This record gives sequence, structure tokens and C-alpha cells, in this order.
Amino acid sequence: MTERYIDSVCSAIAECFGEDYHIYTDKVPQEFLTPCFFVSLDSSDRQERLGGRAILRCAVTVKYFPGNSIEPEGECRWVMDRLQYALKFIETDGVTIPGFSLSGSIGKSKLSFSVVYDIFVTSEEETEKMEVLTIQKNIGNKILEKEGM
Repeated sequence: MTERYIDSVCSAIAECFGEDYHIYTDKVPQEFLTPCFFVSLDSSDRQERLGGRAILRCAVTVKYFPGNSIEPEGECRWVMDRLQYALKFIETDGVTIPGFSLSGSIGKSKLSFSVVYDIFVTSEEETEKMEVLTIQKNIGNKILEKEGM
């Protein structure tokens, strides 16, 4: 399930930055192409609620490696500003999911940007149903029976 959310983050980045930027989600190859993004799921937490509902909290980190720029920190700041808007909302399975706790930091000529998404999910558990329920009531001299499911 969380893989769909990673794909949605990658789609939002691709839509914002275009085809000139490479996006990696698995291990980054040793000689990766820049400029590029590396998207990873940091943590996933499921909090159960009543009625078969739950909140799935996904913390995602996006790392950006600038191209051969004269000013890599400036490029990272520009990318961080654009990521703030690109990842504020993602769309998964036709549902728009807001991101919160969007934050970024620049260090050693690369950007690390994090965002958290809360996704409300429902679980459909099969419960065994009773076959027949018979209710008997005594009213005066009469016995009333009712069958139901």
C-alpha cells in the first residue's frame, strides 16, 4: 500500500520538474545521473480506530542532488521552494492527500526534504454471521416466535 504513495510523490515531482530530472526510488546506482531525486519511505505507522478504520501515517524523505551547477546551494534552495508546493498535496487512487510537516535542509551541496502524509483507510474484515436467531416471548397465554437473520 505504501508503494502507491511513493509513486504519487514521484509523480508530483515529475510533474513539477519535468523530464530533465531523474527520480530514483530504489538503491541509487554508484554513478547516478544528476540532477536527480531519491525518494524513500522513512517510516510507516498505522493507528487503529473504531469501526474498522485506521490512519496510516507515512513519512517520506526526498533527497536532491544538484547537477553540475556553479552554485549548488542556490539550486538546492530553488528546488526546496518548488518542493514545498509540489508535495503539499498528492493524489492517490483519485483521492487528494494533504502533506504536513514539510521541511527541508541543505548540507554538503545536497537537499534533504521531508513530508508526512496521513491517509485514512478502512479494513473490511469478514465476520462470521449467525445463521438463524429465534426469539420467543410469552404474552399472556400466547407464545410468539420470530425468526431473523
